[in-house]
Amino acid sequence: AAGQGRYAAGYSRLRALMIKDMDSIFADLICRPPRKYYSVEDLGPETFWLNGDLYIRKDFKLQNRSQMSIACSHYFPVCQKSGQAKKGIPCVVYLHGNSGCRLEADELADDFLSTGISFFSVDFAGCGVSDGNIVTLGYREREDLEAILDYLKDDSCVSNVALYGRSMGAATALLVASDDRYYAFISCMVLDSCYCSLRQVLLDHACKFTGHIPLLPYETMADSAVEVVRSAVEARAGFDLDTLDLLKVASLCQAPVLFGHASEDHLVSASHSYRLFREYGGEKDITIFKGDHNSPRPEDFTKRARDFLVKKLKSAESDFNQLRRRKRIFNRMKLLLFKNSVFKAKKEPVYKLGAMAVREEFNGSSPSKLGSQEIREVKLDDHTNFFLVLIGSLVALVVIYVLNFANLGVEMHYRYL
Repeated sequence: AAGQGRYAAGYSRLRALMIKDMDSIFADLICRPPRKYYSVEDLGPETFWLNGDLYIRKDFKLQNRSQMSIACSHYFPVCQKSGQAKKGIPCVVYLHGNSGCRLEADELADDFLSTGISFFSVDFAGCGVSDGNIVTLGYREREDLEAILDYLKDDSCVSNVALYGRSMGAATALLVASDDRYYAFISCMVLDSCYCSLRQVLLDHACKFTGHIPLLPYETMADSAVEVVRSAVEARAGFDLDTLDLLKVASLCQAPVLFGHASEDHLVSASHSYRLFREYGGEKDITIFKGDHNSPRPEDFTKRARDFLVKKLKSAESDFNQLRRRKRIFNRMKLLLFKNSVFKAKKEPVYKLGAMAVREEFNGSSPSKLGSQEIREVKLDDHTNFFLVLIGSLVALVVIYVLNFANLGVEMHYRYL
């Protein structure tokens, strides 16, 4: 009995110590990891040359839904003759990890710029020089990415985008890519060291505390520890970590994706990427490389990631251009229909045929209102002209229907690409 009492007391002390340590470690890891501060000068010159071409980096701030300012940089090529930014080119948006910032994107910017693609980097709220003091590992960072995509949608220099996320940035990319508002704008993704859920990350680390100790009820202790961390995170950051379940949203994504993970990652094991890979709903690939969670990525992986994004972006760009051409033709045909379907009489501005009243006053300007004006019935001088115009209008309607159907076909094809 005395032995059992000592064992129970020792177990209780060990359990309390483990929970206390996990509470402190993981609450800090999630809510307030080390923050990198820097100055804008550390980003380098705003105007620079690369392989004989001129490029500009535009630094500015956007506001997310929480009214926080996030620091952004957009790198893009400039036409040397006009001095204006080149229009309608793809863009890669880089999303850093929980303790990262825009500085780590400099290593990748030149690789993408040299392929004729613009590059965008950001400090998430709570990171770098952006507003905020709390990091939420994707829960609120998605607001930052949504603000970026809304901005790029309105930028005539950008045709479509790719997302390149690392750790927290990868989770954020996956959350936003599952949103129907952005599926057609996001052409492809690279997700480096993404986790499938925060609860699973915590359970993996709880195993490190108890997995090697015999006779301890691992599941009970691990669940208790996770619940303590969950409560601590909700108290400090105002969100429930169980809401970050990436496995649930992975099946909703359709953009082609390349998963990458370091083989010696002890913070987020490679099993997370494998599970996301199995659940992902679109075209997918996965690669494992040497290194750990925070180590510099090997050249072969960065090259593969770059080639993957460039290939998919170029392919999607041609689809977007084809869609734009069809929309222009569609709009022109509608204009021709309105111009040619207005029958002209010699003297009378308005005439009546059966139950349909047609006005003549459409000569490039909008017709005036009928108001209380009496609609008069007039005779056409040439019945042949009437039937020719009628047939032409019907043909135009058929052409518009066909173009609209083709336009819908391109959008549906791209939706499920």
